Amino acid sequence: MLANYFKIAWRNLTRNKSYALVNIGGLTVALTVFIMILLFVRHEYSYDEQLAHSDRLYRVLMHDRGSSLGESIHDQLPEPIIGQLAEQYPEVQEGVRVSQRSGHFLLRGERELYVEQWAQAGPAFLSLFDLPMLYGNPEEALSSPEQLVLTEDLAQRLFGRTDVIGESVTYQNTTEYTVSGVLHNLPTNTHFEFEALAGRQDFPADHPFYSMWNIRMANGYLLLNTEADADAFRRKLPGYVEDNIRMPEGAVGDYGLILQPVTDIHLYPQSRLAEGSRVIYIRILLAVAGLILLVACINFINLATARSAERAREIGIRKTLGAGRGQILRQISMESLITCSVAFGLSMVLVESVKPLVMGYFDVELGSLFAFSWSWLGMLAGTLLAVGLLSGAYASLYLASFRPSDILRGSGLQAGGKSTGLRKGLVVAQFGISIAIVIASLLISRQMDFIRTERLDGNDEQIMVIHNNSDRVENSFGAFRQELLRNADVESVSAGTLPNRISMRTGYRDADGGTISMSVFAVSYDYLETMGLELLEGRTFDPERSSDSTDAWILNEAAARALGHEDAVGQPINRPNGRLIGIVKNFHETTLFDPIEPVALRNIHGAGSRMSTIMVRLREDAMSPGIDQVRNTWSQFEPAFPLNYSFLDQIMDQDYRAELRLAKIFNIFSGFAIVIACLGLFGLAAYSAERRTREIGIRKVLGATAANIVTLLSSDFLKLVAVGFVIAVPAAYYGAKWWLADFAYRIDIGAGVFLLAGGAALAIALLTVSGQSLRAALANPVDSLRSE
Repeated sequence: MLANYFKIAWRNLTRNKSYALVNIGGLTVALTVFIMILLFVRHEYSYDEQLAHSDRLYRVLMHDRGSSLGESIHDQLPEPIIGQLAEQYPEVQEGVRVSQRSGHFLLRGERELYVEQWAQAGPAFLSLFDLPMLYGNPEEALSSPEQLVLTEDLAQRLFGRTDVIGESVTYQNTTEYTVSGVLHNLPTNTHFEFEALAGRQDFPADHPFYSMWNIRMANGYLLLNTEADADAFRRKLPGYVEDNIRMPEGAVGDYGLILQPVTDIHLYPQSRLAEGSRVIYIRILLAVAGLILLVACINFINLATARSAERAREIGIRKTLGAGRGQILRQISMESLITCSVAFGLSMVLVESVKPLVMGYFDVELGSLFAFSWSWLGMLAGTLLAVGLLSGAYASLYLASFRPSDILRGSGLQAGGKSTGLRKGLVVAQFGISIAIVIASLLISRQMDFIRTERLDGNDEQIMVIHNNSDRVENSFGAFRQELLRNADVESVSAGTLPNRISMRTGYRDADGGTISMSVFAVSYDYLETMGLELLEGRTFDPERSSDSTDAWILNEAAARALGHEDAVGQPINRPNGRLIGIVKNFHETTLFDPIEPVALRNIHGAGSRMSTIMVRLREDAMSPGIDQVRNTWSQFEPAFPLNYSFLDQIMDQDYRAELRLAKIFNIFSGFAIVIACLGLFGLAAYSAERRTREIGIRKVLGATAANIVTLLSSDFLKLVAVGFVIAVPAAYYGAKWWLADFAYRIDIGAGVFLLAGGAALAIALLTVSGQSLRAALANPVDSLRSE
């Protein structure tokens, strides 16, 4: 019986090739999008699950619930905590400290290059995390601070080979390490980001750093015993804090420790207590994938019910010959499953074909579609069954409900019958969904464009950022700066803190004696001009005034307002000799997720800060020659370090990497949603034109023009698209408001985006429908009426 069902189903599909092609094409595209998103979601949820002890590994976070600088969660800890927890609590099997540094560090082996991810870790790190090693002993590779472990890729780039145990590597032209191990390249689904890993010497209990609880030195990880209860251990942490943590006299705070599973770190970077975690975007993508698949299923239902008149006689004869309702349901369901299975197979081939392009475009690593996992295989099989049953359920029930007597008398042959209202509702639903996704795509793109133009003065692509590792350049910065300024392609030069790279926060006394928390930017001369900031009152730092290097301060508007001073310029600040010399217009010192807060600018030449970041503003029309001039000037001052630079817009885009990726995904998938919806509309229009062939012939004989016929056939469908637009607008509006609420600074949601999305959808639908309508309108009426 099953083989018979399959045979008949296959014959029906091959007999109606255009119908099968539209259904299979729409489902294939939708399933491809759905599976690609599932691969991405699987990758995001798999972070650090490959570690041997992932179920017992935890990162320790420090929660400052009420200091003068506000509530915060820190992933770096004071030096004593991990060692004391490992010693005092039997639940802890092992603890390790890891210092991860992001920057630009020069390494020299047989070749020289810069690495951006450098880390130091205690001796137990490699065995604790069980990272796979290509060469070396994991238990001894980090036993001393002079030892260095490289990733396979970095070893290849430094030495041209990977068997480099015992080779020497010079760090920053100052420190020499011996290579003690080579790791396989880190998997993409781990929160660790390092290319080189040096040994870390933990400070002994009598070291001054060991008692400095307000200095956070490194990340801390614990491996709990197999029998340990993590929740019970968490309940002991407040007691540890009360008995052990001793902040300096005068420090105000309410501290706690958070035990975070390592498998949570990627999706919840600052623990589940923090807002704005990456998991929100995962849920958005899953929702979009489900909606696109739903649009394809709606196509299937619409086309199946539209063809009900063609199937009615078949169903009537089968019932007359004794077929029961269950047999009819199984027959139609088999056709649905065959269609979905063919689409599923094609989508799997398509996924594997386009996956390399997707990974490159979205900057993400996706695992194999065929990676064996019962949960993964169950998810794919469940998707296939769900789509097949959802797509065929209504058509099966509808066709099985026909009474043979009605069918054989002809009353059951009215095309569409009672399903017409459902079809119209489904067309409205699918275009409503598609238009809502398009509106979301446009709003996300507009917000990301707003971010790029709102940052600083909007011209951060002109600012060349030199990552300075040279003592020579630092010690002769004045001469280096003057030499650069002799070049007409260079507009200004400065050094200091970049936005969202704040190195220090401190408290300042306001006019009433209270404490105001401020971010401190250590900056050089011409910082405001180079970064495009606007001075509102007073003056900037002056190299001719020696007191400016130690006693002068510049505040942003928020800081001046918070301090409560009238005529703030000239007022004392922070210390007896400190004076406020200027007020700068508010700028975004962090990302646009956060409101602008008080900021103090201090002269870097008296702050004791290193000039590790130098900014050079180039003329917009002379970027390439300007870069060459900067490179030449650099080599004159520092022949030992090659120039290492990037541009400010590239650096700041990293702060919005998840949002930029989301914008790309929405742009692509909104196009897919419209294409799939129009594919179904194409099938319905073709069927409608075919069904009304005689009517069109009569109308043409009676004088109707081609334009009249096109309008007649298109208007009903376009009305449905318009209704879908009306329904999509409020849903998209409230969804956009929800997403934009995470940004302290955001675009206004105007009517223009909605009208653009609706107009585009209407135009595409018109092109889709009018093509079939025009074909019917231009047909010779003699061909359709000769047998009448």
